[in-house]
Amino acid sequence: MAKNTVSAVASKLRLLASVLSLLSEEVRKRGGTDDYLYRLSRPDHREILVEMAKLIVDDVYPVEVYQVTIDQLVELGCYDVANSKINDKHFTVDQPHKCNILLKHFDKKMDADAVLRVLDAEGLRPATVSELLALSAKYPDLLHQFNIAALGSTWEHPRYCRRVVYIRHLPGERRLELTLRLFSWRASTRFAVVRE
Repeated sequence: MAKNTVSAVASKLRLLASVLSLLSEEVRKRGGTDDYLYRLSRPDHREILVEMAKLIVDDVYPVEVYQVTIDQLVELGCYDVANSKINDKHFTVDQPHKCNILLKHFDKKMDADAVLRVLDAEGLRPATVSELLALSAKYPDLLHQFNIAALGSTWEHPRYCRRVVYIRHLPGERRLELTLRLFSWRASTRFAVVRE
């Protein structure tokens, strides 16, 4: 085995040992024993590993929605381009609240109904336009990474069906846009969601 390969394996083993040591420490602080850790290897306790993976992988962004208008929230986002229909006339601002927004990623094309079914099954709800705009204002760098959609607020356009708000990532440009709710979302899209 090449020296570099041995070094990489040793490094991963040290990382694994460190993670297990910290996990064991936290289990013991809560009155647990090694038997609690052994559960992780049993197939009937796989949901524990699934929840751990969600906590590790899912990005969580705390936001606060203030008592301001949709127009003011759009202004706070400092977008290069913002659809003029995203305003107080077409969208209702949320009551002030704090929440943790997750960016859910499916890595495949999905329509809104399929996304909403998965979110419901996982105890999540789609973020509202107020929550998406608060997220965008607080974490502007997110907009340079991927498209983010909020399916929790819709505008009933008189001729073009329901529309939802999303933030579109283009190189060097921050865009706040509307699209049909029926739109089939790209595999790279993130959905702003809130755990119920």
